[in-house]
Amino acid sequence: MSARAAARLAWGIGLFCAACVVASLVLLAIDWKAIDSPGTALLPYFLAAPVSGILGVLIATRRPSQPIGWFLLAIAAFNVVSLTADFAAVCIAVQLLVDPHADTSSAPASAAASATVCNCCC
Repeated sequence: MSARAAARLAWGIGLFCAACVVASLVLLAIDWKAIDSPGTALLPYFLAAPVSGILGVLIATRRPSQPIGWFLLAIAAFNVVSLTADFAAVCIAVQLLVDPHADTSSAPASAAASATVCNCCC
């Protein structure tokens, strides 16, 4: 893989991580009433994902042959996917608690689309 292709891949993963953090923040804001502590809000993941993502992008774009940048990007990607999935699950669970007879068969599968299902806390 060329250095230019590696840099594009690193930036793509970094932008994906940033988008997932923003989506998680939106889901957190929607279900703020369900969060009772910083531990429940997964604050360490909100701090670790952007830091490891930024460092991973910087290292992987400047030194694509060094594996530490790619490891940091992988850690950031797994953190943000887990973070977004957790908040999407909380959002859907709160929706079911508010209206247990709600039809969830048409619930969207993606975390970003799950924000439309989470109108219960507003």
